[in-house]
Amino acid sequence: MPPGERSSAPANWRYPALEQLQADLALLADDTRKILFFVPYHHGLLPSPGSPGALVWNECKRRVARFAAQIPHALAVD
Repeated sequence: MPPGERSSAPANWRYPALEQLQADLALLADDTRKILFFVPYHHGLLPSPGSPGALVWNECKRRVARFAAQIPHALAVD
């Protein structure tokens, strides 16, 4: 589970690593292709649907997809 504050609604949670990733991606040239890849996990390692861990994981993926859509030549792959 990534670190960060999770006492409020998911949209308000902090994901420091994603904030850093977004800043790093902004440094790349617009014409650079960027692939944000979620590594496959065995289903036994994933949090159960509806669990706190699943909420964190799904919010993380939602944010990555959102900022990939805003960065030129970026693609989020899950």
